[in-house]
Amino acid sequence: MIGTVIEAADIGRALRDNSDEVHAIACALVSDLAAATADRTVRSRLAMRAAVHHNGFVKLVVVDTDEWDSLSLQGFRLVLHVWDPAVAPHSVEEIHNHRWRFASVLLCGALKWEHFHEYDGVDEPIPCLEYEYRSPGRDTGYRLRPRGPVTLARQFVALAGVGARSMMTVSQIHRVEPVVDTLSATLFLQFPVERTWTRVFVESWRPASTATRSLRRPASTELAGCLRRLAAAV
Repeated sequence: MIGTVIEAADIGRALRDNSDEVHAIACALVSDLAAATADRTVRSRLAMRAAVHHNGFVKLVVVDTDEWDSLSLQGFRLVLHVWDPAVAPHSVEEIHNHRWRFASVLLCGALKWEHFHEYDGVDEPIPCLEYEYRSPGRDTGYRLRPRGPVTLARQFVALAGVGARSMMTVSQIHRVEPVVDTLSATLFLQFPVERTWTRVFVESWRPASTATRSLRRPASTELAGCLRRLAAAV
């Protein structure tokens, strides 16, 4: 973990326990991280923990699964997602679930949450192609493996504002996108992994490529600028 003034374990517990205080202490952590980027070594170390995701956001692992001082949080991961148009161009997120439960808080901006379920003959059908995603770990690329056609239906759409908190299970199928092309960010706590792969669904009118997708590491100065813009926005 990158050294910070704010105790990461306090944020981890606040997210895990759905505390009302989580937004304030999460914003303090962001300010702490942004200030730390004044040090060139810290900038480089942070950049090695970050990636520009295919779904249009910057991902930064703040605390990895084996880096907690608190034994009760071993196996959890604290992650920052930043939708910053200056670093990650907007992209329509692919519908998916996760390999782990998570708890998140919206730090700034606004996000549209869409939840889906497999078509049951009631709601409007959404023909999709399902793919299998497995974490690339420390590799620099990954592929989606086709699994076949699946029909989904939209369960609900919600607009999340600053301070909104959410808890999600591994089975919940969803999509998250910024409402406008401005800075938005979430801090979330990944619970321990429960399954080996993720279900990814792409509407059949825009099938996903199964070619290898490369993960781009942001330059240290690029990530520092992103964190400073975020700190100014929270």
